[in-house]
Amino acid sequence: GIEDIAKEIPLKLFVFDIMYKDGRNLMDLSFKARRQILENTIKEGDVIMLTDYIIAHNAKEIEDYFNECIEKGLEGIIAKDMNAKYIAGARKFAWIKLKRSYKHELQDTIDGVILGYYKGKGKRTQFGVGALLIGCYDTEEDKFKTIAKLGSGLTEEQLKELEKMLEKIKLEKKSPRVDSTIEPDIWVEPKYVIEIAADEITKSPLHTCALKKLGFGLALRFPRLVRFREKIAEESTAEDEIIKMFESQFKREKIK
Repeated sequence: GIEDIAKEIPLKLFVFDIMYKDGRNLMDLSFKARRQILENTIKEGDVIMLTDYIIAHNAKEIEDYFNECIEKGLEGIIAKDMNAKYIAGARKFAWIKLKRSYKHELQDTIDGVILGYYKGKGKRTQFGVGALLIGCYDTEEDKFKTIAKLGSGLTEEQLKELEKMLEKIKLEKKSPRVDSTIEPDIWVEPKYVIEIAADEITKSPLHTCALKKLGFGLALRFPRLVRFREKIAEESTAEDEIIKMFESQFKREKIK
């Protein structure tokens, strides 16, 4: 019945604005004032919650927050003028929607190896795992090179399961088979493989994938978990294959 489905797929209502309160029309107030009234009105719980927001002072802060939201698997953000009144049926330039483009997604997914993880923060503190350090396999050196930090696409159930899985293969220090300049909170034995979708492969000053072969590292842009794979670590996507995928991006752009 409905109650069973509600338990299986719990819905949440995120509130972002308030138009009326106690019979009073609030639309002539600034968004800043309406937001303050909203925060004083809504009592957050497991079902009804307030949307997160920041007050940005420059374009860089907006870009950083936008990227942070995209990495969480969200569609984008809405930038609002804090001093704007609410105009029904019209956003004009007081509300600007910033959405990520889906047309540049990689044609193929990548199978990556979990090399370590970052402890959960905020709402993810209770799960122990907040994000994963992912690597690809260098068949020539028999080593795993880092290519992504992944925190998107992980459900609460998966985070709980990951904590159990990774707890059993925790290492006190980095495996000698891992080539990384990045230090996660916890290193693990390179064992579990996951399928990853991403927007594109980009140059990276931090990751070690392709660093020795191209002179610069490669990273997955906005990586997202697709599913867990029943593969051994050495069957993950090879570094050479990542390089071919990176180079093919430019060929496709020239064709367009």
